Amino acid sequence: DDFAKTLGRFSSAEDLKSKLRLNLEDEAKEREENRAERAMLEALVAAATFGEIPEILLEGEVDKMLHEFKHGIEENGVEWQPYLLSIKKDEASLRTEFKSGAEKRVKVALITRAFAKVEKLEADDVSVDSEIESTLERYAEDERVAAQVKNDGYRDYVRNMLTNRKVIEWLKAKLVK
Repeated sequence: DDFAKTLGRFSSAEDLKSKLRLNLEDEAKEREENRAERAMLEALVAAATFGEIPEILLEGEVDKMLHEFKHGIEENGVEWQPYLLSIKKDEASLRTEFKSGAEKRVKVALITRAFAKVEKLEADDVSVDSEIESTLERYAEDERVAAQVKNDGYRDYVRNMLTNRKVIEWLKAKLVK
């Protein structure tokens, strides 16, 4: 009980256990929901017919994937170059490994954009503003994040992310029984 109270948000060990249990259950539900969404999108990609995917789209997606991967490594306090040495790879080999994933991501993006267009699903300005405000509140102490969040590129990113969410929710309502 004393330990739980030192954490500041818990009144007892039982309260701490209860919150941990709820958090673990929520995480498990979220993982399952993400898995189901990925499976649904992969099934749509498998069922769709695509023409030749332009190399510039694939390379752009590989660039994003490499940036996300590098950012994730550095966010965990690991320097990029020593990390690459530790896994005995360079950026070129990672780019090659990311190619097939990039192709899947491009195809998913094309499908979601097509559904968004046909079904007229787009995030409105109020939703975009709300999401940006929420992000600013979460990172109020970090001026670097605040500067990034306030640029137009981030606004476009948020609009795209929220539109994709709308498409996924629409697809789940139509396809998942």
